[in-house]
Amino acid sequence: MAEALRAHPELSALGTGLTIVHLTGASLWCGTLLYALRTMRLRRGGRDVLVRYARMTAVVYAALAATGTVSTLRRLALDTVLTSAYGRVLLVELLLFGVVSLLALTARTRMLANGDAESPARVEVVTLGVILAVSALLTVVPDPHWLTR
Repeated sequence: MAEALRAHPELSALGTGLTIVHLTGASLWCGTLLYALRTMRLRRGGRDVLVRYARMTAVVYAALAATGTVSTLRRLALDTVLTSAYGRVLLVELLLFGVVSLLALTARTRMLANGDAESPARVEVVTLGVILAVSALLTVVPDPHWLTR
């Protein structure tokens, strides 16, 4: 909540709400995947844990994609995507989101085929950690939306 209010000093209910949903979704995705992998290692298996995780993640993924898209469209004019530091960092985050999407899809496909879903899921959780680090950069890079006002 504090980050959502800090990121939207204009007290925009839409911006604050988008940030809350986005940060909650990111926390659920990263934290739950880490927990599922840990539980699987402790149980020496436990495919059921990954199955339950995968069901929840579909909803979280949709929420992250939707809130990220709307937030970006609110904050970043298309002509500043490549010319601003904020836009370039956002493009790196988007590229990493694509990579983690492919990893999640690979894990899910393998899981449904009763294959090894744990290996791509481990790479997925590391990539999610990198996305979180890149996202942290977005909080300190000047937002072009405010620079033009």
